[in-house]
Amino acid sequence: MVIGLAVIKGPCGFRCLHNRGMKDYSLPSVLNTLVEEYRRHLLDCAGLSAATCRYHVYYVQHFLKEQRRKLPDDHHFERLTPNDLMAFVTRKAERNRPVSLQVITATLRSFFRFLSLTGRSSVPLAGAVPKVAASGRRSLPRHLTTAQLQQLLATFSKQTPAGLRDSAVVLCLARLGLRAREAARLRLDDIDWRSGVVVIQTTKDRRSRQLPLTAEVGNALVRYLRHARPTSAHREVFLSLRTDAPLSSLGISQLIVKALRRANITCAQPGAHLLRHTFATHLVQRGTSIKVLADLLGHRRLDTTMFYTKVNLPMLTAVARPWPEVVA
Repeated sequence: MVIGLAVIKGPCGFRCLHNRGMKDYSLPSVLNTLVEEYRRHLLDCAGLSAATCRYHVYYVQHFLKEQRRKLPDDHHFERLTPNDLMAFVTRKAERNRPVSLQVITATLRSFFRFLSLTGRSSVPLAGAVPKVAASGRRSLPRHLTTAQLQQLLATFSKQTPAGLRDSAVVLCLARLGLRAREAARLRLDDIDWRSGVVVIQTTKDRRSRQLPLTAEVGNALVRYLRHARPTSAHREVFLSLRTDAPLSSLGISQLIVKALRRANITCAQPGAHLLRHTFATHLVQRGTSIKVLADLLGHRRLDTTMFYTKVNLPMLTAVARPWPEVVA
């Protein structure tokens, strides 16, 4: 069943998904033990990142708290019914956007599959979790044009440490398609200068991937490392110029926002992910295959990468049928 609900953005909104506003719910010790075992399952068996596990644990705790009357311990999950699941999802829909609601329902399915796998429930509750319709992916991906990207790069001074560092950050995002977190955790040992390869170790699903180190990105990194990077015991590439501590993913996004403002580039969702979208969009428009793009972006599923086929305007123009003309 797919539910399409009119929802509003409430206090839980995206703040919960960014680890703000999350609180621990008091549960019986036996259920706390169950939740911890589920968290270890996500980390060790499913290969999820620690941040993603926190989202799952938060929503599972919330669900179990609401079902306390039916679940005095972890041995009575057969008491739950599809109506209980529908009621919970409906209540969450009143305070969450559709994209957040999709995360909640995915968490419930994952948790119920875990219960079946560990023999705690013989009822296939995962199939009873309703699917949520969300329109977030129907729009075109936001990206910068080639001219706008050059305009952005032109705002960085090649004579200051901040300019050298920030231009190297932007090129890693816009030419390699890194996520902000991947750029923040990029280490000196991850760059193989001899082979011309960058190894990304900290992807969302903890799988490494190799990216080609282009001359443009390599030269920007060399200038930053030689003339701007503070002397530090930290092995991360990008450091704060004031404290020599590694830049956080939030810090990287903030420097991109400030650079866009200096370049007088206005967009609906400024930040580091805008440059990752720019990287993917430009490759698709140049005819790069979806499989190659998925490998570069670190996508496990091709349907995630298919999002970018909407922006291959030259291809769409070529396959579009001509408008019928009326012959007099």
